[in-house]
Amino acid sequence: MTTVQTFESYLARSRKDYFYFAKRLTRNADDAEDLVQEASIRAVRALHSLTSEKIPDAWFKQIIKNCFLDSRRYKSRRPVTTSLEAIQESRPSFDLEDANAVLPFSLLGEEYSADVEQALAKLTSEQRALLMGTLHGLSGKELSAKFKCGAVTVRTRLHRAHRSLRRHLMESGAHNDYRMSPQANVA
Repeated sequence: MTTVQTFESYLARSRKDYFYFAKRLTRNADDAEDLVQEASIRAVRALHSLTSEKIPDAWFKQIIKNCFLDSRRYKSRRPVTTSLEAIQESRPSFDLEDANAVLPFSLLGEEYSADVEQALAKLTSEQRALLMGTLHGLSGKELSAKFKCGAVTVRTRLHRAHRSLRRHLMESGAHNDYRMSPQANVA
């Protein structure tokens, strides 16, 4: 049976090794420090289970590993929360009056040719505004509030905008060059 003072002196000598072991698990120095601290508390509480046959190094590393796995389990079950201000700051600004402006295709991470620009120019300003709204990540409720109509009406108009864009691209012969999503992410 090991006393608390003996264990603390052993821990002080090997703390650097345990820190590096924890850092390999967490890949973060601050988290590794917290992990060693939590494992130290658990080890002192479970010191009575340490017998002379057990190797203290392997015993303590197992406690560190179990603490790490427990924290990962806890974090995976915990819902992610975000403040409303952070969501509003991350969303790009959107103005329906600017619906005739060029759509920001850089949001999609792809380059579009003149064929797409010509097809978009053939759409009505409302259709361009709807497409711009979905590109900016506005929900169906937000779009229905902007357009002063119901969510079903927004989905119908958005479907028609996608269908018109696809038809104009097919007429120009460019529809095979672009991956067009027939479904919009509107709830």
